[in-house]
Amino acid sequence: DWDAGFLCYKFTNLGWDQKRVTLTDFPNTDFALFRLADVYLMYAECAVRGYGDKSLALTYVNALR
Repeated sequence: DWDAGFLCYKFTNLGWDQKRVTLTDFPNTDFALFRLADVYLMYAECAVRGYGDKSLALTYVNALR
């Protein structure tokens, strides 16, 4: 959101001229890819900081071992 002072420019499918790309065969977009291990570790970090179930976080971390 430009007015609020932040914007995620990636993943918008805008061309070099800031106009929406109409060719959909090959979109001009990057795709965010996360490994499942990264997701488990992000959940564990959030749980340690008080935003999730710590026992579930431990299960996820142990699944990575």
